[in-house]
Amino acid sequence: MGIITGLLATSLLTWPFVTKLDSYYVDVGDYQFNGWLLHHNFKALQKFSLFNQKEYFQTDQFYPLPATLTYSDNLLVPGLLFSPIYALTGNLVFSVNSYVFLSYVLNFFAMYICLCILTKRRSASVVGGLVYAFNPLTFAHIHQGHIQLLGKYFLPFVLLSLYYYLWSPSFKKAFYFGLFFLMNSLTSIYFLLMSVVVLLFAIPIIVYLKFKEEKDAYLFRLIKTSVIFLLFLPIFWHFFAPYLDFSRLETVDRPKEIAYYYSSRMLDWWFANPESVAYGWLTRMYEPIRMSQEKAGMAFNYGEHTLFLNIVPTLLCVLGVRYAYKKYRSGEAGLKDKYLLLYLAVIFAVTFIFVWPFTVNFGMACYLFYGEYVLLRGFNS
Repeated sequence: MGIITGLLATSLLTWPFVTKLDSYYVDVGDYQFNGWLLHHNFKALQKFSLFNQKEYFQTDQFYPLPATLTYSDNLLVPGLLFSPIYALTGNLVFSVNSYVFLSYVLNFFAMYICLCILTKRRSASVVGGLVYAFNPLTFAHIHQGHIQLLGKYFLPFVLLSLYYYLWSPSFKKAFYFGLFFLMNSLTSIYFLLMSVVVLLFAIPIIVYLKFKEEKDAYLFRLIKTSVIFLLFLPIFWHFFAPYLDFSRLETVDRPKEIAYYYSSRMLDWWFANPESVAYGWLTRMYEPIRMSQEKAGMAFNYGEHTLFLNIVPTLLCVLGVRYAYKKYRSGEAGLKDKYLLLYLAVIFAVTFIFVWPFTVNFGMACYLFYGEYVLLRGFNS
């Protein structure tokens, strides 16, 4: 049911994209560039160079500079999904578009499966999948060719496996969390960074709450089972060590003006892309106000400044947090309710913070807000 619903929903909500898989190609933004990255992974599979670190990171761009793949995301998992399609068709445009279409299906299916596990209710899982996969934030990136931000299909599994592991540590749960964290990281470096944000805030909160309840026995289980993560370290190091070397040797940093240009602002939470059927008219009405925030000569980038959650999900989010807060005030809140309130408050606040010398777009943490909220409400149901 999940895959079929995802296919139908993707066909309908991205129409007429499914009818133009062999012809649609954006000649602006990152579409062509990400198409080249996907093709680079295809060639790496052909030449069996995937696990030859030096050869894999040495691309045919910027020759003869070394390790030029470190200039961008390697898109390994998207490349693995793209490669069979390209091998069968030999059509780059069709293969890239097919992957984009498939990413929407997988995004829906991932959240649907996670919510089915949590709630045992298919109808609620369908709603959660639709909220997660089809929203102004995700749609805004397709027009910019941000393929790396469309493949968020492992993120729900990272969040779900993290909660299960931290709440009741075991070797099996540690393995699943490590596996999903690795796969998510190899899908997009953006989502790797977002997952690290989860770890920084989620682990201390949950460990503190569980330690108060179970004392030293909990910490012992947590430390003992975390040894499993060493299994994934060689693969992780193979595909990410070159990025650390590049940053160290080249002392790469993003200029302040560019970092500000790509960072979130308060108004970004209230407007969709101007091409949105439902909200485009409102976005275009307030466009002059938002354009005035840009420096002269810099066009407004909707792909970087669309964080709108949709009206219904926003209302559900507010009502859900209000419900959890009422349980807390009445003394009926469990550990998961307390965690929900603490974590969402922190993540929501972080999206509005921009502190130097950080150059990460904290507004992208709203991806976590989508996934965290939908999953945690299921976890507390």
